[in-house]
Amino acid sequence: MNSNTVFVTSEIRWFSSSDKILRSEFEACSEYGNIFDQSPRTDTYLDSKVKNTGIKFREGSFEIKVKSGPDRSWRYGQIERWIKWSIDENLDLMSEIDEKVSQDWIPVWKKRSMMVFEWVGDNELRSTKEESPRSGCTLEFTEIRLGTAQKTIYTLGLEAFHHDGLSGKILDDALKNLYVEWARLEDLPSYGYPEMLMKENKF
Repeated sequence: MNSNTVFVTSEIRWFSSSDKILRSEFEACSEYGNIFDQSPRTDTYLDSKVKNTGIKFREGSFEIKVKSGPDRSWRYGQIERWIKWSIDENLDLMSEIDEKVSQDWIPVWKKRSMMVFEWVGDNELRSTKEESPRSGCTLEFTEIRLGTAQKTIYTLGLEAFHHDGLSGKILDDALKNLYVEWARLEDLPSYGYPEMLMKENKF
């Protein structure tokens, strides 16, 4: 049985070739949140060479994300708004890709740790053991290895979601209230995965 899901999110993300700053800022929040260490996985991205669309295969599902509005500048990074579609086929979808175009797909190995915060209104976020609350945000630290060259990159990301279009408000609340020294990230590149792949996929 197929399962189709649509998400609207507001996100901010930073990348670095070193894990020092990103990991320390993530761990600074550990006193206030429950850390979920996910099993390593490999997502396979289309090398679309555009920064406003991401297409990937993830553990049997096919996912598309498209920017749904202009980026919003924040003092320490770039805020992006996305709409995502996920189609769960429970198939080895990469096996269906023609060999002639297989080089257009990039394997991206990920090892991710995350904290989840539920948004309860009135500018308040609280830690939750539930991985997918109805409204809230995730703070995640991820080690990434790109392509066959296994180039290692680290990312810290904050993704807010809401069932009724308030993801931007939740992201703003998270940026104000989470125990992260955002100023330490000011000089790091800030953009989403599609733009990162455009810049880093040079092997």
